[in-house]
Amino acid sequence: MPRPTPLEKEIREGAKKYAREEVARLAKQLESEDFSKRMDAVKYLAYMPKAEAASLILKTAATDPDRLVRGQAEESMENRFLEHGWPRVAMPVMAKALEDPDSNIRRVAVKGLSWTYLPQAIRHITKALSDKDEKVRFTAAHALGEVAKMMKKERDSHRIIAPLKRALREDPAVAVRNAAAFELGRLAHAKIIPILARALNDPVEQVRYHAIDALATVGRLNDRKNRYLVLPHLARALQQKPGAARRQAEQSVKQILTQNGDILPKLAANPKPVKWVTPYFNENENPRVVRQALLAAVEGRIKPSNARLYVKQLRAMRGSLK
Repeated sequence: MPRPTPLEKEIREGAKKYAREEVARLAKQLESEDFSKRMDAVKYLAYMPKAEAASLILKTAATDPDRLVRGQAEESMENRFLEHGWPRVAMPVMAKALEDPDSNIRRVAVKGLSWTYLPQAIRHITKALSDKDEKVRFTAAHALGEVAKMMKKERDSHRIIAPLKRALREDPAVAVRNAAAFELGRLAHAKIIPILARALNDPVEQVRYHAIDALATVGRLNDRKNRYLVLPHLARALQQKPGAARRQAEQSVKQILTQNGDILPKLAANPKPVKWVTPYFNENENPRVVRQALLAAVEGRIKPSNARLYVKQLRAMRGSLK
């Protein structure tokens, strides 16, 4: 790469000086009592991919007294942090803000990290899942789901499953466990089905409701692979006490399995034998194999002693199954 000429160096230094002066001017404008001036300052700062500008936008989004100004600041972060120059600048600023004593700043910083859509942001957002403030943890759970939408590599998605699994199992706040269940459902990985299934034992009905809804989402988003793997857990949910969770299970089963009504009543009446065969399914098991194995289990045609062999035989003849 050729060295810059003296004129090019002078132009670059002049541009940097102008940017510093402009950021300082806009920072002062953010102190104005006129909310419209603060709105304009935020809009202009969003076009300047500088660490100082990112810090000012973050602080405004978290602490400005006017709801419209706070909303404009968050909108600027969401729209601009993905554009050229911004992600690498914004991420260190947002990560450092996670140590701020103000919980509102920490909460907005988590959102900012998710809007960079960088895999490196996962580590910082995961850290926020341990924050002492419930709202910060709630935002972090949804932020992980937001980052997951942009993950191209499967291993990056798995980095998101582990912290959400921990939040669903261990977080003391119902809202955080609900958020974790929702975002796990949107991932639509076969591996998250057992995680959501365990949440059906949560002592709070609202969490069970969201776990059932997430299981249904997995079945709808990736039905060929996951529909029949989700089915036994939804069938078990039908055995819950009357309430919102059970109604959600009934609705979910109808949505996913309208064309397989022959299995539904048998599973609802006798879900226990399903446990005999589900451990022997592969992660991406053929749906026909799963269907035939489930039917055989609930109809009493197989027992725990021969369940593994039966599934293996079905797998060998899957091409001729209906």
